[in-house]
Amino acid sequence: MICGTTNRLFGLLIRRLVGPGTFVAAAFLAAAFPGAAVFANGLEETRMPYPAPRRADPRFDTLDAYLAFLRQNGPMGLAWYRLRDDGLYERIARRPRGTPPELFTRQELLDRFGYTR
Repeated sequence: MICGTTNRLFGLLIRRLVGPGTFVAAAFLAAAFPGAAVFANGLEETRMPYPAPRRADPRFDTLDAYLAFLRQNGPMGLAWYRLRDDGLYERIARRPRGTPPELFTRQELLDRFGYTR
């Protein structure tokens, strides 16, 4: 998103170079700032919603069912999660040599995948 100061500066710059409300100015601003709306008086900030949190896959009722699906498809290259003896889940996927394993608590996985149970 574009702050008000940047908005005013670019609007002023374009009006000086090309003239207010011209197609060239609008095209330049639209290309430079895809999250903004271009009007005759320059650039105006738009309020775009943030992406919604990830929702649970509707095919699976619980996190355990989803994790079982991922594990079953692990040989096809999907990352999956293995429950370790210490109660943490380890993400099993290719990783560069020497990189420590990614560990998650159950609550972190519930939040990550959008499940409540």
